[in-house]
Amino acid sequence: MRTHLWHFVVFSITALACASSPKKGAAVMPPAGWVIRSPGGTVTVEVRSFVPQGFAEYSSQPRLYFRAFIGGGDARFEMLRWSPLGVTRTDADFTDDLRFIGGTQQQVTEHYTMVRGKRSQVSNTGVEQILSFETPRQARMDLVVRVFDDGFGLCYRFPDGEGEHVRITSENTGFRWAEGALATLLPVYEPAAGGRGAEWMIEVVAGTPAPAGAYWALPALFSSADRSRWALLAESGLAPGHAVMSLAAKSEGGLYRLRFPHPDEEGGRGSVQPSGVLPWTTPWRVVIMSDRLAGLVESTLVTDLAPPAEASGQPIQPGNVVWPLGAKDAIAGRKAVLLASTLGWNFGLLSGSWPSLNAGSWSALAREAAGKNVGLLIGPREAGALPWSDFEKAGLKGARVLVSNSGKPETIRSLLGLLEEARKANQVVEFEGRIPGFGWDRTYPHLLGSTEGDSGNVRGGARQARQNTIEPFTRNVVGPMQPMPLAFKHPARQAPMTFGHMLGAAVVFETGLRVLVERGGGLPREAMEILAGLPSDWDETRLIDGDPGHTVIIARRKGRTWYVGGLNGDSAAKKRDVPMVLVGTGLYQMVLVACKCLEVNLCYDNSIYCPSDFEVLPKRISEYIIYYCSDY
Repeated sequence: MRTHLWHFVVFSITALACASSPKKGAAVMPPAGWVIRSPGGTVTVEVRSFVPQGFAEYSSQPRLYFRAFIGGGDARFEMLRWSPLGVTRTDADFTDDLRFIGGTQQQVTEHYTMVRGKRSQVSNTGVEQILSFETPRQARMDLVVRVFDDGFGLCYRFPDGEGEHVRITSENTGFRWAEGALATLLPVYEPAAGGRGAEWMIEVVAGTPAPAGAYWALPALFSSADRSRWALLAESGLAPGHAVMSLAAKSEGGLYRLRFPHPDEEGGRGSVQPSGVLPWTTPWRVVIMSDRLAGLVESTLVTDLAPPAEASGQPIQPGNVVWPLGAKDAIAGRKAVLLASTLGWNFGLLSGSWPSLNAGSWSALAREAAGKNVGLLIGPREAGALPWSDFEKAGLKGARVLVSNSGKPETIRSLLGLLEEARKANQVVEFEGRIPGFGWDRTYPHLLGSTEGDSGNVRGGARQARQNTIEPFTRNVVGPMQPMPLAFKHPARQAPMTFGHMLGAAVVFETGLRVLVERGGGLPREAMEILAGLPSDWDETRLIDGDPGHTVIIARRKGRTWYVGGLNGDSAAKKRDVPMVLVGTGLYQMVLVACKCLEVNLCYDNSIYCPSDFEVLPKRISEYIIYYCSDY
């Protein structure tokens, strides 16, 4: 089916931890190294100890390197060229003069349930290779590589020295992408440059330095020169003692090296170096790879590599949230609860102070909300002083938490402590700011979402619309997020973003807490009808079409219903094919909600179609941007 695209939504119904390591023993370093292939043969990783030729940045002594391929046979493509491995601790150097002492290989399978995410039931099978090395002083390191059909992860494990405290002073891991590779990168400015965030940069030639005073954040998206192969670089399994890694500002020869947080973060307090007690494991360095962008968007590799969740007393349910932005009294709270109840949504979010409320108590308002099947959230709040046990006693259901931009180990330790306390109190959490630990949403299912910092103040409309067509391929691949709250007549929506853009974003972005900043009178009737039935958890996700920074069309299924949302990051209308294979055969009720290019007001149509009608349907909706289908 072909239709002009501005922004649209479609709905239709159809009839870690690393493994145990090998023991020390006599072994010979194989000259050709090791080859680890995914079960389906779509991803291959090679590890070798040697001196690569033609790379001036590399040591003249043999060291460990790896490279990675997408595809097999004639389609095999070297997405990552020989890239360095190794770490250095205060007490041992695991880069030079390593001796191979043994290795094992086994199949690994991850099967788990997500309360929210790209799919409810997740299963992924890979091959795990453990390669054990020791230094001349017999300090031991295991290199653990897991290769799946959608990418791979690697980490360093230190299995010896029970109870000994160690610190990593540098990590040698780097990533040298294919010749001519292009990148989509987010520059983040260091504290001396104001510590401000920035906007995603697309089609950056790999090796281009970051803007002055900035470095590159993770995740980072890369493609081959012809954009036929794709990779997303991220991490997973961040635990107490770890630091959030990013990419160095300069990448000589196209080699992107990992960097620690800046020393001046958090006012210069705390170390930037990761530390822990042996035995100890670093986070996973994750590379999602595919010959299709869809392979990245649909991948669950980051959560596959994350530690599983502990059993909790009460099940956590995701939901949609009404937020009367700026309102702080009980009257505004009651209006938010009423609108949430009218829409059938789970939560209301208030910005009021704790424990006082101008026109009444939190407990009374929470009881009133509970009577309407609405849970009350508060925030944003600072992470350091959240009385979770008091929240639970008052009947509150969770909080939005302000997250520091710092990636220092002490910050990570504090956030993980917060998540643990919230879990014990059965409270849901949304971070305002990025989730520093990709994969935390598996380990802590009550971490339901994240927003941009200062989420009530978005960029200018055109700039925000462009960013909204980039983050589905980057941040939203590795965790739940909503870049901006849904808004229609609220100032949070800025032209040229239309009502259609808002409805499209409601499906394009996956989050367990979808936030609407509006009061009852500000919602168009057509928008209310769609939002009232919009799920906040999904059984399946597919990318239909996409071009980072320009276009994204994503389909998500709940039960027998498909919801398809599309966003346009450019100012001109486009045509895109939307395959109807999602809806199968038979008669379908189609509820069409749309607006013309660059217009705000919504149009509405409710009709019954059969598959043959799809050939003529584009004539009727050629200027529409939103449509909804359901099984008849």
